[in-house]
Amino acid sequence: MRTRFTLLLALSLVAGTVLAPAAMAKESNQADYWERDGWECTKIDKSMGSTWTPQQDYALVVLKSSGDNFEFLNASAWKTIGTTGKDISHIIVCGAGGYVENP
Repeated sequence: MRTRFTLLLALSLVAGTVLAPAAMAKESNQADYWERDGWECTKIDKSMGSTWTPQQDYALVVLKSSGDNFEFLNASAWKTIGTTGKDISHIIVCGAGGYVENP
């Protein structure tokens, strides 16, 4: 009986450590995960290539690709940004028209 309890406890601990990063990844896919310093964030949910050109300035742009976050502070309008060659699954934009003064 004690062995069964120990085994269940060990499995639950392993599951907890394995599931935590997956839960964190799901949260970072949401716009509100990135909101701070009064920024409003919006998710642009569409498939595209490995680069994106914002049409306005943003305090923060996050390109989401294959579970990776490519973060760009002070993204300028019409300046192309991109991933390391992986296709972008969606984009989070924050602080439209704003800049971070001391990143």
